[in-house]
Amino acid sequence: MWNDRVNQKALEIENEIRIEENMKIAKKKAAEEAKRKAAEEKARIEEEKRRKEEERRKEAEAKAKKGINALPSQPAVDLAELYANLPVEEISVQTGYEHHSPYWEARVERNS
Repeated sequence: MWNDRVNQKALEIENEIRIEENMKIAKKKAAEEAKRKAAEEKARIEEEKRRKEEERRKEAEAKAKKGINALPSQPAVDLAELYANLPVEEISVQTGYEHHSPYWEARVERNS
């Protein structure tokens, strides 16, 4: 009888130890699974970003081929055609830069 109680208590202790070991293993597996799922989710998000960027690039290329980027409300102006009849001596190019603020003029006068 006493031996039966001792054996029963030993079995209970062994079961508790097994349960604790199984919990540790399960916890470790859960952590590994969480890491794996996080990596998969990150890879899925990156793939989705890459796919969307590829779609945007293809759409932009298709629009560029069709000429959709040109604004229909603003026709293109050919400057060569616009200035073709202008005599050369009337064309003036401003090479200097003038500041038009009173602060700048006062500063230049002080430094002169």
